[in-house]
Amino acid sequence: MKVVSGETITVSSTAKSLTVPGGANCAIMRVSGASIRFTVDASTPTASSGMLVLADEFINYGAEYSLPLFRAIRVSTDATLDVLYYNTNK
Repeated sequence: MKVVSGETITVSSTAKSLTVPGGANCAIMRVSGASIRFTVDASTPTASSGMLVLADEFINYGAEYSLPLFRAIRVSTDATLDVLYYNTNK
């Protein structure tokens, strides 16, 4: 496994997507500050729909999903999403 890159995203009231670097096929993300909801099919999550992730929890987003289809939105207040991209083939 090789780390490719990282980014920090402020998740607010407009759905955010990932800026996936070339060579990345997986990501691990830490949610902090507040809860978020996310989708993995390019649909737009809302504050009440999508997979709920509480503050201080992790998302392990595996190679079986397409990273560019990930979308996240806050539940009530802005949250931070720290993302570490990696490649499981190296």
